[in-house]
Amino acid sequence: MNFRPLAGLALFLLIAPPVLAVDLERPEVAAFIQQMVKEHDYDREALRDILGQAQIKRSIIDLISKPAEKTLTWAEYRRIFLTRERIGAGARFWEQNRVALESVSRETGVPVEIIVGIR
Repeated sequence: MNFRPLAGLALFLLIAPPVLAVDLERPEVAAFIQQMVKEHDYDREALRDILGQAQIKRSIIDLISKPAEKTLTWAEYRRIFLTRERIGAGARFWEQNRVALESVSRETGVPVEIIVGIR
């Protein structure tokens, strides 16, 4: 699945003015709808209906925009996440799911090592 269109919508929601409803006439929203129709064969009217019911909740946007933890340096994150146990588990996952991972990689263009790395 290509998450790029969803990232565009998330970005739009983050920078949207503090209104209650999504404005379907905004160029960013229209472009998102057009992209989803063209690239993923979504029904235009169904998307307009769904997005027309969406509400922008500024309090939620504010909460997800701030990290819940203090910002760590790469060295601090590395100590937490790059352990022998995690690397071993990742290698086992890769081997056990090799066929599915290669298929997803071919379909999405995302290298297998990236998919395994973000698992």
